[in-house]
Amino acid sequence: MTFAIGLRILVVRETHRELIGIPMSTTKQKYESFPHPSDIGLTIYGDTLEELFENAAFGLFDTLCNVEQVKEVSEVYVRAQGDDREELLVNFLNELLYLQGVKGWLFRKVVVEKLSDHSITAKGWGEPYRLEIHELFHEIKCATYHNLRIRQEDGKWRVDVVFDV
Repeated sequence: MTFAIGLRILVVRETHRELIGIPMSTTKQKYESFPHPSDIGLTIYGDTLEELFENAAFGLFDTLCNVEQVKEVSEVYVRAQGDDREELLVNFLNELLYLQGVKGWLFRKVVVEKLSDHSITAKGWGEPYRLEIHELFHEIKCATYHNLRIRQEDGKWRVDVVFDV
């Protein structure tokens, strides 16, 4: 169910964890949204840099569609490069958006296999979009560099990402 509130969209849905009786407080937070006047902002968290990139991919697709409807039917390799970590993250997320927008892929899970300051190789599990099965919440054009800074705070990784919609 979706409610429009001004420029912000609030998506209400039950998660798999809630359905099987696991309280949300026992799960590690991967991301949270923050208000942005015209786009979508996500704060991404990770214990490691690899987990930060994985959670950024999850946050992207969890915002884009109902990931509970996406089955892990096939695996797809995703590669990206960048001059620094921030450019690498933007290029990685935009490569995922390319696979979604042009090739029709939706991913339920993405795992980083190799990560350096300038390149990433990851494997995504998902399936092609099908209108009769998958509910899309937003059309996301791209990840942006707006106030993008990957940082480590108290031993945890964090980044704020703004997606152009």
